[in-house]
Amino acid sequence: MLPVVYFSTCSVYQKKQTPYTRHKLEMEEYVSKHADSFYIYRLPQVVGVVKNLTLISYLVNAVLDGETVTVQKYAKRNLLDIKDVVRLSHYLIENKIGCNTIQNLASIAAVPIADILSEVSSILGVSARSNVVELGESYDISVDFIIEQFGKADPVLSDNYWTQVLRSYVPLLSKGTD
Repeated sequence: MLPVVYFSTCSVYQKKQTPYTRHKLEMEEYVSKHADSFYIYRLPQVVGVVKNLTLISYLVNAVLDGETVTVQKYAKRNLLDIKDVVRLSHYLIENKIGCNTIQNLASIAAVPIADILSEVSSILGVSARSNVVELGESYDISVDFIIEQFGKADPVLSDNYWTQVLRSYVPLLSKGTD
């Protein structure tokens, strides 16, 4: 029988739980109790080409449209390329690593939203308009499992990984706004 693969969220580490994070935790529990074998991966902010509004696609559209973006001063996000989600999870499942456990698939750094907006703006060559508010939350995501399985030289563990992800996808996302 094939294992169940469930993609959850790293936002379960937030101090304040939301209906979304409660649902994700309930689903993790359901899968772990009812599946004979499973892989549960908690993901951060996944970046790829999408038609819906994720954080990065929203920022691209807002910058291009000249909208003012409200930025929570203390909010940070961990970015992960969709290609790395596929690469990491495929390797782990194919090699039966971490079966029947919950693991984080995340990059090394949580980046302030203000820095992400600034980088998006720089890539687009358009000044971003922002309103910074004294709000936001950041939370730590352990990447020990990634280090153990893939080594410290894995690309998701490089300090500039998040900028590389944005440089890969911001131009592609901006083409969808024409």
